[in-house]
Amino acid sequence: MKARLWLPILLLPVQGKPGAKPPVTTRPGPVESSAAFLARLQEALVRRNAPKKLKGFIAKTRLTIRDPKANVDLEAKISFRSPSRLRTLIREGKKTILRVYDRGRPWMQTSQGAYYLQGKEYARDRRDLRRDLSLASLVLRFLRPVEELKKLRGLKGPKKVELRFGRKGRFKALVLEGVAPKELRYPLGMSPKHRGEVWVRAFFEEGSLKPLQVEMAPLDGKTGKRVGKVERYRFHGHALKEGLLLPTALSVLVEGEGGKMRVVEKVQILEFALNPELPGELFRKP
Repeated sequence: MKARLWLPILLLPVQGKPGAKPPVTTRPGPVESSAAFLARLQEALVRRNAPKKLKGFIAKTRLTIRDPKANVDLEAKISFRSPSRLRTLIREGKKTILRVYDRGRPWMQTSQGAYYLQGKEYARDRRDLRRDLSLASLVLRFLRPVEELKKLRGLKGPKKVELRFGRKGRFKALVLEGVAPKELRYPLGMSPKHRGEVWVRAFFEEGSLKPLQVEMAPLDGKTGKRVGKVERYRFHGHALKEGLLLPTALSVLVEGEGGKMRVVEKVQILEFALNPELPGELFRKP
């Protein structure tokens, strides 16, 4: 395993109210060709010593799960092996819970033993686990964003926009969008049964070209129209590690009633190791 990377805890900016309108104002007209922008993006975000293949990571994090009834603060060690293995060891006070997604089979281990997450009583655990899988996959993919964007079909942009994070955070940004073919296997936290194409939109800060936000939604294979809820992932902080720009603070928003976006999870990455050895046995239910 490569050397562990210790990162500072970064405070997240204040989020907007759930009823706020989607925080994007688009100015018409591309500012440069997609090819020229991707070349600039590669030079800005990827150093020569960066690994060419990204297989997974281990991260120690601090999580805030936001629920309409209450917020819950947790510490979690996340082990992700691309594309579909995720192990999350959660500590809440004196409690320890292990949640694992092993290539489509979610299971949990508590003081009462290990069991598959089946039935209505575990619906929330399955939802949270799928959402964490989607976030882990997205973080890994967008450590090398140019390679990811080149895989999209019908890539459009960049276009200049003003991106707003809540009431105070405003960024001049460049946005691109396209369609991820189904073979790319983009996991969606809010549409877990979707196995088709996915609409993807990515925002980068105009000056530094740092990744700011990625949005995704499932598409109908015949009509190409969106058929599920939009998921939004925001990157609030960055650190250059192992030749790549790592997001160190993130938030997850999902589309609710009337298309309103709501923050459901905040993540602070405290420690990070890229491409560790993660054998399949680590994710198997005992």
